Amino acid sequence: MLRHNATLELSRVEYNGVMRAQDLHDHAAFNAANPVWLGFDCISVIYADVDVSAINVNNLDGVFNATANSSCP
Repeated sequence: MLRHNATLELSRVEYNGVMRAQDLHDHAAFNAANPVWLGFDCISVIYADVDVSAINVNNLDGVFNATANSSCP
């Protein structure tokens, strides 16, 4: 879940349950398509029930490689 407070210029992302590589990719793709979000501070809240067992290093590399240029000015 993504929440944003425009007054504080602060975003909060909450992670719970099973996380898939596609979830990470979709979040990165959203940021790449909407670079205005990259300028805000962000608090990530990761709940105790998060299951990242389906994500591996290759998945992370894939997300990074697909969006590597999105945060470059």
